[in-house]
Amino acid sequence: MASKLADRLGMPVLVENDAAAATIGERLYGVGRGLTSFVYLFLGGGIGAGLFLDGQLYKGSRSNAGEIGHMIAVSNGLPCVCGKRGCLDRYVSLGAAYDYLNITAHGQAWTRSPDIVAGLSQDRIDAWAETAAEAMRQTIDVLELAFDPQTIVLGGSMPTRLLEGLARRLQPLHRPVDPGQERVLPRIMTGAIGRDTALLGAAALPIFSETNPQFDVLQKPLRQRPQE
Repeated sequence: MASKLADRLGMPVLVENDAAAATIGERLYGVGRGLTSFVYLFLGGGIGAGLFLDGQLYKGSRSNAGEIGHMIAVSNGLPCVCGKRGCLDRYVSLGAAYDYLNITAHGQAWTRSPDIVAGLSQDRIDAWAETAAEAMRQTIDVLELAFDPQTIVLGGSMPTRLLEGLARRLQPLHRPVDPGQERVLPRIMTGAIGRDTALLGAAALPIFSETNPQFDVLQKPLRQRPQE
């Protein structure tokens, strides 16, 4: 896609998924400022993770790192479009929330409507959050054990009432591997700049890709001096 657009426009084109773009936006403008390692959970029609580790956006060998929506969170759980059962998407995503709350989606417009849950009672929102919380706690436990981030940030296109309701229901989280170690940041934070995070990150992609330090370049081994 990038190469075709570049040919048409006559200029370089960068393509990034929404979770990775939102991670950059959060790093530059949100609660991720000053952090070197955090995981950004983008809750939208599905759920994806952006991995900002040791000062770099980690994308994996085939740019598929962070596709956690199809990680099995509930053994032999609800069927998923991917063919597996119990995927995280079926419990925590915006699509799963709207299914539970009997909200009808028309195309993709439902992911962009901040008022779509305005008429719902807090009891209904809390009931959905309770069903989603355990799957999310398990996911957070895995992410902390695998990547040891400074914090995990919740964000994306999910309406604020749903996102905050879920965040409240996550406590208590599973016991961390280092319970006695003092923490500077909470284990879970809510993104600071709302639903425009991915747009801000995408707009910053050209600058970010050029100015963010590439530590692997700095760590190239010195060439050995020829023997005399």
